[in-house]
Amino acid sequence: MKHVLSLECRPSFRRWVWLASPLLLIAVEVGLLTPAVEYVRGPMRKLAAPGVADTALVAGLLMLLVCGGELATTGRLGAIWARVVFLILNVASFALLFFLSLALVKPGWSEGVEWSLAAAWAALAGVVGITAVLACFSVGTLVDWTHGQWHRAIGFLIIGASLALFTPDIQRLWHTIDRPAVKVAYEALNTLHGGRGVTYRTDTTDNPVLGVQGRIPIEVTQACAEVESLAALLVLAVTLLLADRRGVRPLRWLVVAAAGLVLLYALNAVRLFLLVEISIRTGRPGNAVLLAHSRLSGMLFLAVSAGLLMATRPWWRPRLTSKHE
Repeated sequence: MKHVLSLECRPSFRRWVWLASPLLLIAVEVGLLTPAVEYVRGPMRKLAAPGVADTALVAGLLMLLVCGGELATTGRLGAIWARVVFLILNVASFALLFFLSLALVKPGWSEGVEWSLAAAWAALAGVVGITAVLACFSVGTLVDWTHGQWHRAIGFLIIGASLALFTPDIQRLWHTIDRPAVKVAYEALNTLHGGRGVTYRTDTTDNPVLGVQGRIPIEVTQACAEVESLAALLVLAVTLLLADRRGVRPLRWLVVAAAGLVLLYALNAVRLFLLVEISIRTGRPGNAVLLAHSRLSGMLFLAVSAGLLMATRPWWRPRLTSKHE
């Protein structure tokens, strides 16, 4: 007699896209906002720090990857009128958040007013996140789902916060692993610009510098080198591995993790080349610096990491079945 011990239910691609839609919406909004502002003082320097967004995005991705299967197969859309209302509220609250963010960059606010505006900014950011979720899921679905998953949500927030906390230490690895990426970016620039590519290292910080003769070069510091994206991939992969080890093929998992690291490293080399090209084409090196300091690349690399792990998951963790005759 054939007996099936366990059989995973793997939702369709369309259901996964629906499940990921709140994160995609929030990622688009963060991507629109972060290149436009950079805080160097006051309460917003901490409140809008990259680590805060990274904590939320990593925790959200872990909830999606580890716990999302149940929601994808049993979850329900909200009523169409409710989804439209929450989407309108999301767009409106994000517009307010965007203009408030631009206002807070300007100097001249008194300390009391600046703290009050920062509190309003935090409240608006919360409204943007909540309305993005409610624009996709019914309230009842979320209540039922989170009732059994709240402990995991707290755990994933701790994991995301830990990654953000150790990010400065992880970024220091840039000087150890930067040479192949810089070499690839330099060769691309050299080929595209007829042998006029330039690369060297600074005397004081040993940071690599990339550019083209006759143009202002770009210094690639550890803070904008996206080394933490490699760590984020490993965090996602290890968490998926530990969340349910049944049926995992360890060698295949290692192959996927290693291939992911190589892929992200190669993409980062392309990113460095594109940043220099943006500086050259626009004639404004500051544009490249703003993009490098934004979360656009980090969010793209997180999406690539999650997509790679989910696409290969049936290979490194096949469906669980046990047959007995």
